[in-house]
Amino acid sequence: MARGVNKHALRANYLSALAALQNSALDAAYYRKQYQRHEGHPKPHVVALLALARQRFKVLYKLMTTDAAYDKEILIASHLDRERQNTNNGTRPA
Repeated sequence: MARGVNKHALRANYLSALAALQNSALDAAYYRKQYQRHEGHPKPHVVALLALARQRFKVLYKLMTTDAAYDKEILIASHLDRERQNTNNGTRPA
């Protein structure tokens, strides 16, 4: 672990990702996508969970540093649109 890392913040971010994985269908879909992406890795579940935590941290940071507003309905609608487009194009869902 790098020096200067706030271990309490790191643990909070990790536990937040675990809770989101269990309670949010959107986060669970992102986790599954990352899990499939890292299929050959020795511990794909760990890599996928860290990717989810990193993605959640990016969103939180953006919300704290800008005037952006979090709207879950718009986020879900855009995710479903991407899923539909990928299915119609014959590619794997992202």
